[in-house]
Amino acid sequence: MTIAKNYLSQEEVSKLDRLVNMFIDFAELRALNRQVMTMKDWLKQIEKFLNYTDQQILRDAGKISHSMAIAKAE
Repeated sequence: MTIAKNYLSQEEVSKLDRLVNMFIDFAELRALNRQVMTMKDWLKQIEKFLNYTDQQILRDAGKISHSMAIAKAE
């Protein structure tokens, strides 16, 4: 059995935490305003949010292969 490991640095984890909190606050505000959203709407909103905050969007499988992940975990 292999345990997954985190590939993010502490700075990247902190940045991700902030982005997630910002988006959850945004989602809660929409809910409080009773704005109905479909999953398709949320996909559009997350793309807008990531673009607005100047974040790169991963458009493919990335560069860490399964064998590289197993090697790092062991």
